[in-house]
Amino acid sequence: SGSLRDTIATATDGGVVDLSGLACSEIVLGSGAIVVGAAVANLTIEGPGADALAISGNDADRLFEHQGTGTFTVSGLALGHGLAAGGGGCVLAHGNLALSAVTVPACRAGGAALANVSGGGIAVRGNATLADARFTGNRADGRERVRGGAISVAGSLVASGSMVTANHADS
Repeated sequence: SGSLRDTIATATDGGVVDLSGLACSEIVLGSGAIVVGAAVANLTIEGPGADALAISGNDADRLFEHQGTGTFTVSGLALGHGLAAGGGGCVLAHGNLALSAVTVPACRAGGAALANVSGGGIAVRGNATLADARFTGNRADGRERVRGGAISVAGSLVASGSMVTANHADS
């Protein structure tokens, strides 16, 4: 019960937020990014399927910032229409990220006057694991050092059954 923001705010390390029983097909964030604090090193968000539930940043802010050093795991969701200045248009993970059966469409990071922009869709400061993830129509742009129209990973990236199409990094 309650909002997604409130549910995540009360989550504990290793917790699971199960969205699979929701009756709605879209959650639009109207109050900025949902921040998962550093005390929650590991958190899992499970949805009913990327075609059944989308979370949108409404082209106004990124969706999630995970500040923990563990793993932020997302499965069965569409994460789209995020916007962030520095990187991670939809998701910024300070630790590791695992995506399974997730689509990431139409996210954007950067701006014409910015440098060091990375990850139009997702920016990961640790390692990333993708299984059946789809990235399409994401963009990173800035004046210099622009990386990863779809995803930028500082550590290692392991991907299986995933697709990255029509994403752009422009400088």
